[in-house]
Amino acid sequence: ATDIAYVVKNPLAPNKDVTDLVTELSLTYDLIDASKARATNFSKYGMILVGEENFDNPEEIPVNDFNSLILNSKNVDEWGWTTAIGSGSRNLPLVAINVIDHPIRKGLADEIDIYRVSDVNFYFLGSGRSPDITTVTTASLSTSSPAVAFIDPGEKLLNQKVVNGRSVFFGFTETGEWTRNADKLFMNSVLWVLYGEGKDQDKDKDEEGKDQKDGDKEKDQKDGDKEKDQKDGEGEK
Repeated sequence: ATDIAYVVKNPLAPNKDVTDLVTELSLTYDLIDASKARATNFSKYGMILVGEENFDNPEEIPVNDFNSLILNSKNVDEWGWTTAIGSGSRNLPLVAINVIDHPIRKGLADEIDIYRVSDVNFYFLGSGRSPDITTVTTASLSTSSPAVAFIDPGEKLLNQKVVNGRSVFFGFTETGEWTRNADKLFMNSVLWVLYGEGKDQDKDKDEEGKDQKDGDKEKDQKDGDKEKDQKDGEGEK
């Protein structure tokens, strides 16, 4: 079976940053034309992925009925996650805070850089969000606001709809500016949505990926040092 149903407004123009990372995970995907969502059998996929597009028919894309990753700030209110979406940017490259221990932030430090440049928007679920949503990652300048968050099967959204799958909201939507840490946060999110916590997310990659992971750890450490130097240089401690 195909792993991911990637719903897009134009199947000829998916987000290549996203499809490249899905391919890096050795996962398979089909591009689903959003206008044909109602006629699509999503049960044959492991998860649904929606990107940063303003869908004309969000109610026909069943993100709350299946495992879903919502890389989208435009339709989250219509899907019942929150009454309002917040946004922000900053004049330094964005730092995010991982606030809980969860597979979504596996292998990442508590503070990570998200965007490679400054003045790039991020989005977060506003205060009118469903109380059943759990925050994983916030942006450093709005630490109470979930920029990456999940909801478990059986929990409720604002419209009292019970969620049937593992779902993640991912508010760092400007994929073209992602750092490697942001790539990893996204890939971890995909793996958790697909497999949950019951299986090791890297189940097929444990042996072959060990050396790679060690290399990544070392790189993360170096990146962390770079970020610290930059902070010191900017007078932000």
